[in-house]
Amino acid sequence: MPASNNDDPRVRPSGGQTTEELIAIASGWADHRSERIGGLNPWAVAISTGRACVRDRVSGLAAEMSFFALLSLVPTIVALGAGLSLLEGILGAETVSRGQAATVVALSAVFSDEVTEDVVAPLVDGLLSGQRGGIALSSLLATTYLASRVFTSTIRALDLAYNVPERRGFLVQRLLAVVFAVGSVVVVVLTLIVSVVGPLFGTGQDLADRLGFSEVFAVAWQVARLPVLLVIAVAFFGAVYRFAPNVRHRFHHGLPGAMLAVGLWLAVSAGLRVYLATVGGPGPGLAGASETVAFLGQVVGALAAAVLWVFLSSLSLLIGGELNAEIARARGGPRARPAPRGGRRRRRLR
Repeated sequence: MPASNNDDPRVRPSGGQTTEELIAIASGWADHRSERIGGLNPWAVAISTGRACVRDRVSGLAAEMSFFALLSLVPTIVALGAGLSLLEGILGAETVSRGQAATVVALSAVFSDEVTEDVVAPLVDGLLSGQRGGIALSSLLATTYLASRVFTSTIRALDLAYNVPERRGFLVQRLLAVVFAVGSVVVVVLTLIVSVVGPLFGTGQDLADRLGFSEVFAVAWQVARLPVLLVIAVAFFGAVYRFAPNVRHRFHHGLPGAMLAVGLWLAVSAGLRVYLATVGGPGPGLAGASETVAFLGQVVGALAAAVLWVFLSSLSLLIGGELNAEIARARGGPRARPAPRGGRRRRRLR
């Protein structure tokens, strides 16, 4: 019995069009647009970026990055708590309390107020309390390893985006991943400091009072906080795009993707928080349940939100890399770095 035409993916369904045909139509429309940015057709670049994202399966690569990022979450918080407990004798209990509060404030940017108060804050307070040096060291080592695995996946994904072979040695790639992992921790700390002007100094007005500055400084700081955060994030993403792929280019070549990735990341964070605030409260069928069941429902919801946020953040990073690769191709193609000298075969990172 002959196979049905419906089983052939090349056959167009009745009344529909294949994905390839839709992309071809969109590409034809984009080619006739007259807009140019930096000498390039932005519509054509956008469509080719979307096609590349599908071709390179960025969603699957983002899921791989998210897996290791989530594994490193608890060791990171435990290491932070151990560090705070060790610094308590130096900075004082009040400063440590501010650090814990600042961590909760930072997480509240993603989770709704109710989830933050009922689930996130108790969890963070428990993990940040009563840790000691041995736990700090082991947690820091675990965090560094797991976070470096996030960026080894990033290196592999960006090489795929540029369609270049990875000729750097295993140790070089692993060192790059560790540097990116440490850099990500530094960026998070800087973001936390800028966001709450603490945990060491309190509000912008408190900082102005401590340094003897006028009211103008406090107002200027309130205005400048968001731009400073954006600069920090764009600089870090740009550094990842500059050094992670095995291509020869400069820092400014990664800025378009960095700005897109940061914009997508901010939109994801804001959108997820709005969604959680809109559908917050007990889940379906839990309105009349016991407090324990309702709390467990909130915990599951918070975990699901964290998984989704990490995945979409990873996806934003990879989409920015695909944009940079498409821009490089439109300008003549990326150039891969030369193979290491010595003639020895280098083992690829696994």
